[in-house]
Amino acid sequence: MKACIIGSTGYAGQQLATLLRYHPEITTLYLGSHGSFGRQFSENYPHARNIVSIEMLPVETLLDPEFLTAEAVDVIFFALPHGTSAAQIGKLAHLGIKMIDLGTDLRLADPTLSHEWYGEPPYPKLLSQAVYGLSEHYKDSISKAQLIANPGCYATATLLAALPAVRSGFLGEQTLIVDAKSGISGAGRQAQVESLYAETSENIKPYKVG
Repeated sequence: MKACIIGSTGYAGQQLATLLRYHPEITTLYLGSHGSFGRQFSENYPHARNIVSIEMLPVETLLDPEFLTAEAVDVIFFALPHGTSAAQIGKLAHLGIKMIDLGTDLRLADPTLSHEWYGEPPYPKLLSQAVYGLSEHYKDSISKAQLIANPGCYATATLLAALPAVRSGFLGEQTLIVDAKSGISGAGRQAQVESLYAETSENIKPYKVG
């Protein structure tokens, strides 16, 4: 398979690039970046020097319809900041290429809920087309879908632990309480005060409550 990562230098993108580099079914890997194109991937992440030695291309090049043919790319991963991938996916959906969004843009099928939690969806009609990518429970649907919404870290941890118990009737949805923690990398690579070392070192605090 030939894979393409849009946004390869963020935390999610670089981890995905490392995983795909070792995947036995991936024959070609294209890495796109807004600010680091023309450089080797390992210049951004020295630990990947012997893992991913690929020169990154401009995102605009990888999103060019002339480049995105069925012969050139089998799957596109979007590892972009929240609220930015759906617009690109909406423009490319007609190509029929399988697309996987690692962000929040396609996660909630209900436009009202999506607006409540993530803001106005740029392409509301895409929400009902995307399959929730929790592979342990929706493997068959994922294999047939063109658009896949990658679950978030808290949702994945919660659902993998609780879904079997809820479905079996052992736990009631109204009695379930989740106490979850994440490291600071979960907030992404953007500079923000609440993620600074001085703010987070030896500290713990609520994250986006409500």
